[in-house]
Amino acid sequence: MVDALIRAGQSLQALDIALFRSINGAWAHPALDLVMLVLTQLGLGSIQVGLLALLYLLGGPAGRHAARVCFIAFLAGGVAAQILKLGVDRVRPALVVDGCHFVGEVLRYHSFPSGHTTTSFALAVVISRYYRRWAALVFVLAAGVGLSRVYVGVHFPGDVLAGAVIGIVTAIICLREVPAVPETHPPHGDDAAGTESAKSSEAVLAPARGRSPAT
Repeated sequence: MVDALIRAGQSLQALDIALFRSINGAWAHPALDLVMLVLTQLGLGSIQVGLLALLYLLGGPAGRHAARVCFIAFLAGGVAAQILKLGVDRVRPALVVDGCHFVGEVLRYHSFPSGHTTTSFALAVVISRYYRRWAALVFVLAAGVGLSRVYVGVHFPGDVLAGAVIGIVTAIICLREVPAVPETHPPHGDDAAGTESAKSSEAVLAPARGRSPAT
């Protein structure tokens, strides 16, 4: 049984390396380097938090609520990814694959899962819940971030796939636990007076509605 698990692990590792080479090496091109570098920057926590801050400040009440839920999903997914990184402690392609094509920083440890991909997919799930017309775009961007992590040479495809799953799952849990819409506040001022007047009218009319018409 143990031998079978070891062989299965070795097979998965070989597949991961082959897929990595097909993306990181075969796709390498100066024009793509810039595109992938930009996409990978979108997965940085500082960039994502900055975008959420803009949504909170400029998005109105609905935007503030969506930004809060996004931030919770961002934290949940990010923490889960970091715990797994430390627990699994998988080395990165730089220590396994010869002739990697690197764009930007070269990393060597804590490869599994991809934190950039985790938070990107967590945010994509929440944003698509509140802004359905942007669903396709945010998921394409999240997938682009994941692909870029392989292209720039810091993650295996398996790390990216695991990050996407973790991000999606944590976001779904957050959406179930957090109210779907902001709580409505009790009316005040003129609105409150209007509400009380409407309630009084309803109270006066209620008995009349209950009586049968004269025959």
